[in-house]
Amino acid sequence: EWILVVEDLEKHGIATDSLRRLFVDNSSLFERLTCHLLFVIPVGLAYSDDAERMPFGRERQFVVPDIAVYRPNHEPDENGIQALLDVIDRRIDGALLAEPLARSLAIASGGNIRDLFDLLHRASLAAEVREASRIERQDALEAIQTLRGIYKQQMGETFFDAKNSVTIQDKLAKLA
Repeated sequence: EWILVVEDLEKHGIATDSLRRLFVDNSSLFERLTCHLLFVIPVGLAYSDDAERMPFGRERQFVVPDIAVYRPNHEPDENGIQALLDVIDRRIDGALLAEPLARSLAIASGGNIRDLFDLLHRASLAAEVREASRIERQDALEAIQTLRGIYKQQMGETFFDAKNSVTIQDKLAKLA
């Protein structure tokens, strides 16, 4: 079987509108190919209104983390975690979030900046609901559980899944 991998389109100077035309207006070209396709598309295109019209809908789009929080041997990647902590420090007053909680949220984000900001936002909302002046452990855990629930839903099986597909339980076990 063949696999077609296409990446770095925006780095080669291809205009955003040209990419939109390629993936949206000419989506039928990709649907006719009889091979596996792997495209690395600009994040903006993946979250645009046109994303649903691409030949690979949102259910087949996956965000690959930009910043490692673990090494292949499952040891924490302290450089990656520190980079995420630096982002948090630049965005949030240190008095609102203790460093161990910031570290937990950084790791829980999986290195994905969008998920990190989502976790911080959800944790801050939980603290606000409690009328607290700081994000506490329970707020962070609530935010993490919500994000896990979102990912669990995205990993669920659909009627397109093959007869011998990996069950949701097996997928969740791999995350543990």
